[in-house]
Amino acid sequence: MKSALRHLCLFLMSVVLLGSIQSASAIAYRFWQSQWDGGGTLSGTLEIDESMANPPGTPFEGSWALITFHAHWSGNDYSQPYDWGIDDVSEGPGFMWNIERHFISGLELGQFGSVYYDSRILWDARPTCIPNFPPFSDVQYEYRTASSEGLHGEVVPDSGSTLLLLGIALIALFSFASKPGRTLARWIARPF
Repeated sequence: MKSALRHLCLFLMSVVLLGSIQSASAIAYRFWQSQWDGGGTLSGTLEIDESMANPPGTPFEGSWALITFHAHWSGNDYSQPYDWGIDDVSEGPGFMWNIERHFISGLELGQFGSVYYDSRILWDARPTCIPNFPPFSDVQYEYRTASSEGLHGEVVPDSGSTLLLLGIALIALFSFASKPGRTLARWIARPF
């Protein structure tokens, strides 16, 4: 019975251990921007694979290296909240990533006629917005706001490596304890 329980514990720890392994070049990142006229905050998270840069280590543009992406506009008195996903990131120079500094150096989200974000400007053309700008071309409603500050961001600490180390330590302890007659107290007390 003890052996079956140990094998089950080893199996579960192995599953946790393997599940925590990520690409060595994948970076989790969180970003935010405030100081919008009329209030509100833009915030989000992304995960990017820096190994896709060609040549390695150079800044690149395009959303093709993004693994995950989510951005959220909190809204304000004039514009309702809004979310963007990975499919809303503009192609080409719409997403620029600086590998050396691990930083978003350019970002465009959405399309004109809906909610569109470009660096320090946000346009809301939904009927729910309170217009503050004359209508643009065929768009009936338009709320436009600007931020007096740039996009801020930081790399999110990787919890995967901590889980990896914990898993290795637990597997080592269980495999050590699975030997008959061997206890941790005896091993620590052994003469060197």
